[in-house]
Amino acid sequence: MLELGILDEDTLFKDEKLTKKEKKELELKKETLRLTKERLSLSGKTDDYAMPEDYITEKGKIDKKKKESVLYQRYEEDRDQHRFVTDQDQWEQNQIVKSQLKVGAQDRIKQEEQYEYV
Repeated sequence: MLELGILDEDTLFKDEKLTKKEKKELELKKETLRLTKERLSLSGKTDDYAMPEDYITEKGKIDKKKKESVLYQRYEEDRDQHRFVTDQDQWEQNQIVKSQLKVGAQDRIKQEEQYEYV
């Protein structure tokens, strides 16, 4: 959306003389777009084809676990640990935690049986 806005401004105002403030705002938008694209490229997710690992063992037998992992590897979702967590994602997660129902006294200590082993 930002990219479309920048393209619109470039096409609409290419023959117009812009003020310093307008030029500064346009440069700021372009820099924001560049940084966003750079950050997204760091995620490492590509749609390129990669040769799967061989699932036949050295003895010539088929390793069933490796074969299944090759079959379903394409459908696995990205791991959260490799994904960037944005402020929006953090806020949404906090809102979900806040919205969950909690019942009972919050300061009550869990009641555990007080037995000692002999």
